[in-house]
Amino acid sequence: MPPQHKRKPKSPKAPTPPPPQEPAASRPARREREPARRPWLGPLALAGGLLLALAMLAGGVLLGRQLGPWRAASLPPTPSGPKRAAIVDQTALSHPNPELTRALVADLTAAGFTVDTYTGQEVTIALYRSLASKGYRVIVFRTHSTNDILDVKLSGQPVYLFTSELYEKYRYVPEQMTAQLGMAKVAYEEDAPPYFAIGPEFVKRSMAGQFDRTLLIIGGYKSLDTLTLAQAFIAKGVAAVVGWNEWVDLSHNDQAMQKLVHALTAENLPLGQAVQETLAQVGPDPIYQSVLVYFPDYQQDYRVGAAGSGLLAIRR
Repeated sequence: MPPQHKRKPKSPKAPTPPPPQEPAASRPARREREPARRPWLGPLALAGGLLLALAMLAGGVLLGRQLGPWRAASLPPTPSGPKRAAIVDQTALSHPNPELTRALVADLTAAGFTVDTYTGQEVTIALYRSLASKGYRVIVFRTHSTNDILDVKLSGQPVYLFTSELYEKYRYVPEQMTAQLGMAKVAYEEDAPPYFAIGPEFVKRSMAGQFDRTLLIIGGYKSLDTLTLAQAFIAKGVAAVVGWNEWVDLSHNDQAMQKLVHALTAENLPLGQAVQETLAQVGPDPIYQSVLVYFPDYQQDYRVGAAGSGLLAIRR
């Protein structure tokens, strides 16, 4: 307790005798004034800080899942295992191109890849489900693509990739109800039957595993006219997506895909330079004037030959 100071007398008169003092035991002790207390302030502040930290952690995890490989500075080390590649040829059902397949296999093999092939009826929904988990660094797709899903109006016109499974209304009902699968027909084949096609929601919800910084080249019609499918693949571990900004003729697409894959593998050019060189050699589509583009643009220095990289080429 701090010492108490007596007041100075008002006049210089002789002091009067002090009044009798009470015994210390009977005199009430004088208390210091204590600051006002706020009950639970400490526990509440601690709890609030803990909740804030948990919210920030959860937000960081969610953001990481959404951005995936967009955060280049925090990417995990690339794998050092064997190079594996796959060619998925759905278009061989009606338009086989064995010369293109041989050229792609030759370039990939020369770059050190072991190549698996899936053709025609082997290009199933089950195959799509498993592709991200198979450990491929390079996947070459030859499949039709579309953003015109029959009997359904989809916001933003996302791109869908064909399977070889004929469409049936009462198959894969949950996937159809959630727009993971749609009914699609080849636009230039009037008598072609409808097939199941996979969309962005299928990539998000039904693909098992994760790609490892894979490069996708989607050679189909308007494959980068909208970005929803590309963004879904990037969130699944893909590094970048190359595609057409408009319609593309089948033969022109095949020529461009061969040149681009050769530039990326045999010449080991970075992505931006390989796309430019391909356009310089084959030019825009002579009918539709479409050109190859890639997304996101900051991946211009990406190389297929680098450890942990991959290639996914998709043909309409």
